[in-house]
Amino acid sequence: MHIHGGNSERRSSNEEAADHGASYDLTLYVSGATELSARAIANVSEWCESHLPARHRLAFVDVSDQPDLASTDRILVTPTLVKTGPAPSRRVIGDLSSPETVLRALGIPSGVSASNEEVDR
Repeated sequence: MHIHGGNSERRSSNEEAADHGASYDLTLYVSGATELSARAIANVSEWCESHLPARHRLAFVDVSDQPDLASTDRILVTPTLVKTGPAPSRRVIGDLSSPETVLRALGIPSGVSASNEEVDR
C-alpha cells in the first residue's frame, strides 16, 4: 500500500475527537470490470458502512470510462482511494482489504465506528 498527501504533524486528542463527528468525502478510482475492482469496491463500501455509518460520501470512478477525470485527478494506478475532506487530502494506492490500515492511512480515527460509539455511551 502506498500513501500520498497530508502532513506528518501530530494531531492533538482534541483535533482527533473533533473528527469523530466529521463527514468524510471519499472517491475510489478503479479500472474496468475486473476482480480487483470489484473487490476494492466491496471492501471500501463495507468498511465505510461499518466504520463511518451516515458520515461519508463515497464516489466510484472507473478510469477506463473516464480517462480525462483520471488524468485531471492525477490517478496513475488503481485501485486508488482518495479522501478529499476533511483536510488534509490523502490517497491510498493498492490493497484496500484492511480497514484499520486504510483508515489510519487516510487519517481517520479508528474509534469512529458505530460499535465503538455504543460502547462509549
